[in-house]
Amino acid sequence: MGRMLETLKHSARATAGEGAKLQEDSVVDWSLRAAEQVPFIEIGAGKKIEGSADVMATSLTKGQPSAVQPPHMPLQALAAEARAVELTKAKPMTAALAPWPSAVPSQNVAPEIIAFHQPQHPISKQYADLFAQMLECQTQKSPLVLALVGAKPQVGATTVLVNLAVVSAQAGKRTLLVDARLAQPMLAQRLGLSALSGLQEVLAGTVALELAIQKTPIAALDLLSARAESERASGHWTPQGLSWVVAWLKARYDVILADGPSLEETAQLALLGPVCDGVYLVLPRGEQLQSPQAMAQLIAGQGARLRGLIHTHFEI
Repeated sequence: MGRMLETLKHSARATAGEGAKLQEDSVVDWSLRAAEQVPFIEIGAGKKIEGSADVMATSLTKGQPSAVQPPHMPLQALAAEARAVELTKAKPMTAALAPWPSAVPSQNVAPEIIAFHQPQHPISKQYADLFAQMLECQTQKSPLVLALVGAKPQVGATTVLVNLAVVSAQAGKRTLLVDARLAQPMLAQRLGLSALSGLQEVLAGTVALELAIQKTPIAALDLLSARAESERASGHWTPQGLSWVVAWLKARYDVILADGPSLEETAQLALLGPVCDGVYLVLPRGEQLQSPQAMAQLIAGQGARLRGLIHTHFEI
C-alpha cells in the first residue's frame, strides 16, 4: 500500500496545470510545506500500525495503564488520627425558672376574695381556721356537701363561701362551687367568669353535667354556675334530680360548697337542705336570731342538718 502522503502529492501535480488560475484566486493555500507533516495512521498487513509521530505518541499514552491508586489508610491509623483530635470539653448546662404570668381571668376575681389575692393575709388565715372548724363539725369525712344559707339577703354569705372554697383548693382538695341561688346567682361574677349553662340546664336534661362544669382561675377549684331562674325552669328542681347531681359530684370531688338561698326562700331551701351533709347559717356579727331554737327547728323540719352559725363582720 502506498503512503497517503505520496498519493496526495501525485494528485496535486496532476491538477497543477488545470488549477493554476484557481490557486491564484483562492484565499486558502493547499500546498504542503516541507517543514509540516500531516497527521496520519495506517494499518498494514499483519495489523502493523504506522503513523505520524504525534499520533503514535498519543496512542501509546492512551494504551498505558493508569497510575495505581495508593491504598486507603488502615482503619487502625484512622482511629488513631481521630483520637489525636482535641475536642473542647462541653460545659454543664444551667437552667433557671421564669414564672409565667397569671392567667388573664384571675385578674377579674373579685377583690373581696382575699384568700386568693393575699393568701398570707391575717383574714385569709381566719378563713383557713374557719374551714378547719367546719370540717371538725362534720360527723363524716370527705366527700362532703356543705351549704351556706343567709339569715337574710346581703349578709355576705357568698363572699364567705368563695373564700372557703379557695382555702379548700389551696389545701389540695378537689373543690367544686355550686350556685344554688335561684333568685340572684353570683358565683360566676365573683370569679370573673361568664354564667354559662349550669345547674338549671343539667336538671332540665338539656346539658350534660360534665359539660356544665367550668374551670376557674384557682387551681383545683371548679364551678357549676347558674343563671337567673325563671318560673318555668324552677319546675326542674326536684329532690330526685338534685340527689342524682350530688351523687355524681361526690364521686369526683372532695368538697362541694353550695351557695344556698336565704331563710326567706323556704321552698328552695327545702329542696337543697336534704342533699347536703351540713348547712351553716350566716348572719352579721352582733345580730341575734329572734328565736334560735325555732330557727333550728325550721331548718331541721326541711330535712337540713344545721351544723353551726357563721358571723360576718365588715371592717370600716
